[in-house]
Amino acid sequence: MQLGFFPIWDLHRGTSSALSLKPFRGSANQPRGIGRFPQLEGEPLIKMEIAVLNGANAYATRLAEANQICAVFVPVSYKMLSGFHARIRYITALQAVHARSSTPLVLQIDAIPSGTPAIRIGELSAMMRFPNTKVTLKFQSLRAIPDFDFQLSVASLDGVMPADSNVSVVEKITSDFVRTASLQKVTTLIEELDTPESVSLARHCNVRFGIGTALSMRSFSGLEDIPKFPLSEQSLWKI
Repeated sequence: MQLGFFPIWDLHRGTSSALSLKPFRGSANQPRGIGRFPQLEGEPLIKMEIAVLNGANAYATRLAEANQICAVFVPVSYKMLSGFHARIRYITALQAVHARSSTPLVLQIDAIPSGTPAIRIGELSAMMRFPNTKVTLKFQSLRAIPDFDFQLSVASLDGVMPADSNVSVVEKITSDFVRTASLQKVTTLIEELDTPESVSLARHCNVRFGIGTALSMRSFSGLEDIPKFPLSEQSLWKI
């Protein structure tokens, strides 16, 4: 499994001041597609999650030492956090991380399944808050985000547009997603924007941030020279 740091783009400004650690296919300079982490179980899952956290933190430290201002998103699966002992081990690893204010770690609780109680989501996200870390929530489906009758302690709501051939249906679901985030006073991130049409629709629905191969076919391995932020589409290929 290859990992890379992919720019998260502000869909309205056309700049990026955040990176997301993702698996990918192809080469680091020209990935053919952004993938998902493998579905592991038990000890292998816990070890992978902690290794990904430590890798993201190491790169965030390099960014801070280079005097860059950039958030680093690190995915952590809802599945793993749902297990008591696994969650304790991850939190212990998180406590050993010393994130910087200029390069905060953003813990993206990933693959939250449909039907998950709102109160459970709120509890887990609150447990993940540490100095210079933020939390976002990525749902498996934008169709089934629960109604929250309390204020979440998160930075954004994240997801992937539904695979539906009816554009008006996708637009309504995405607009409802943005409205839910607005009521929570948080921002929005849509992933897997791999076609120009999906990017246009996300912008039309006032989604704030996006990631996908239609936005840029560039990632960072973490081994090359540190780029200067904010990134722009014009400067990206000069790195």
